[in-house]
Amino acid sequence: MIGEIIAAGVPYRSCPAGDGLVPSLVTTIELNGDLDLFGDGSVYIHRAAGHTPGSQMAVVRLPKSGTIVLTSDTCYLPENLDKDILPSIGLTFNPTEMLNGYAYIKRVRDLEKGQVFMAHDAEGFKAHKSSPDFYE
Repeated sequence: MIGEIIAAGVPYRSCPAGDGLVPSLVTTIELNGDLDLFGDGSVYIHRAAGHTPGSQMAVVRLPKSGTIVLTSDTCYLPENLDKDILPSIGLTFNPTEMLNGYAYIKRVRDLEKGQVFMAHDAEGFKAHKSSPDFYE
């Protein structure tokens, strides 16, 4: 597996076979806000600085499967989202921004009839498609 790191502002990758670090061919983008990755709304990165100052989530709009919100660490479980429950204080950098992130997830879900995929929701994970099935 190749992992990305930033060293002295230069993107590098760790190489499992060899002497360690080699210059990366991958362009790294440092965001200070939101990003419409392709300029067409199909992949939208939204800053949600509640968990950490750099927390982000992704909204993916697929032609057949529709809108999917990938919450990352901006929301852990459906109960957090449904009841506006914050995680423990140790997991919340900015409580107001965490709740703003919840509101954004709900807005996209409700307006676009989107699905919400939460990184820490084991039950939800079981309900999602897995290989060889896929979302289109």
